[in-house]
Amino acid sequence: MNVSNAVLSHVIGKIYDCVVDPGLWDDALDEIRAAIGSHNAALSLHDRRTGKELLSILRNFDPEWLPAMAQHLPDFFEPLILRPAMLEIETAVYSRDTDPIIDAKIERYRREWALPQGLSDGLGIPLIVEEDTIASFGAGRLLSNGDYQPHEIQFAELIAPHLRRAVTISNVLDVANVRSELLEATLDGFTTGVAIVDASSRLIHANQTAKEIFDRGDTLRLEADVVTARGNAARVSLKSTVSIAASDEARMPGTGRGIRLGEIEDTSALAHILPLKAGERRHMVREGAAAILIKNRQSVATDAISVFAGAFELTRAETNVLAQLLDGETPERIAKTLNISENTVRTHVRALFGKTGTNRLHQLVALAHQLTR
Repeated sequence: MNVSNAVLSHVIGKIYDCVVDPGLWDDALDEIRAAIGSHNAALSLHDRRTGKELLSILRNFDPEWLPAMAQHLPDFFEPLILRPAMLEIETAVYSRDTDPIIDAKIERYRREWALPQGLSDGLGIPLIVEEDTIASFGAGRLLSNGDYQPHEIQFAELIAPHLRRAVTISNVLDVANVRSELLEATLDGFTTGVAIVDASSRLIHANQTAKEIFDRGDTLRLEADVVTARGNAARVSLKSTVSIAASDEARMPGTGRGIRLGEIEDTSALAHILPLKAGERRHMVREGAAAILIKNRQSVATDAISVFAGAFELTRAETNVLAQLLDGETPERIAKTLNISENTVRTHVRALFGKTGTNRLHQLVALAHQLTR
């Protein structure tokens, strides 16, 4: 990779700093632009229910073209989000030369918005795709600079899970106005459970919501002052992720979507891990290695999936796989989470196709989203 590991680590640190201070997103996007040779970059977090932009960071866009941006950018991102391949990869790059069969919407975006500005390649990373929230990162490259190079695409793929984790945590916390030098002082104002731990997951500080979660013990609990999860898979994942966050946040595993807590068929919460050792966060918590944020999942969504499963006579195993697919998980990660083989996952997916009258993953997911809203 042409971009050094030092640059990668620095950019990842910048990304996580933005969770605590969203005012740093401008600098973070500028550094990402420089690393991947992009002319401009945009980061957005959108509430689908209200139509409100919860986060909108635009860097180096021509002001004259901004009024048309809202019209044309959906042409670029919607096909990326709905395309079946996006269930299996984290980054999509569309080029004027590398994809001879371009979706009509992306072609319109390129013809009417990108090319008139002298832009060629567009790079897009879907970050959150949920019923009520959608978030994405996008960047544009000048025609004069040619296509994105493999090392630049690789860099985008490496930062994708960290962007996803940072934006997801920001959405969970709604920390737009957090500017405290000691993060602990702000935690009790959050309705989300937040616990600060050291590298061994030993508890340093917890807000009231987290304490109540520990007392219930159905998802997370304290064992000799160590935060641990219910269920072997969640316990191992939580411990290893916190440990890696303490030593090298650039190596944090997963796609950034969170760790499932509780039993798989009755999952009620996700844990998101925010590393605290690197970047400008290091003074905020004197001994903390990571913050564990616990997001309760909406029971309405679980009930809706149950209704969907009943309507199509899905088995419990098929319903578990469907729930994972709706969370954007890949067959490989589903197999690990459910402790089954990838072949078994594919068998369940084929059964889902047969029962629902679909034959592609994106059709199945679209149908499920449509009927569970």
